[in-house]
Amino acid sequence: MNQKEKQMVERIMDTEAIGYAYLYPAAGGERKEYLISTTPENLANFVGGHFMDARQMIVTDMLDRLILDTTGGFLNRCPNQNLKIPCPDPDGRSRAGRNPCRRQRHSR
Repeated sequence: MNQKEKQMVERIMDTEAIGYAYLYPAAGGERKEYLISTTPENLANFVGGHFMDARQMIVTDMLDRLILDTTGGFLNRCPNQNLKIPCPDPDGRSRAGRNPCRRQRHSR
């Protein structure tokens, strides 16, 4: 393991949210395995960065419990509801009072 890889593993370990990501290539071939940080931001970046080249992704924690899986670039299962963005109400406001899907306008 080179110095860059060691630093990457140290950064992942520092998050205290560590898991495994298994990527099944869309073109076939062997499954790819990754050690990743399972923070919501990192999960979103990982899934978003690989959805075109994977037919399926499975992310588990260190004890091999499912965090999420995808099929064809779409989230299939995500048992931890704390990872999801609040759903906006029909009037366009989230339960927190702000629509996360709309860009906020700033006055000049």
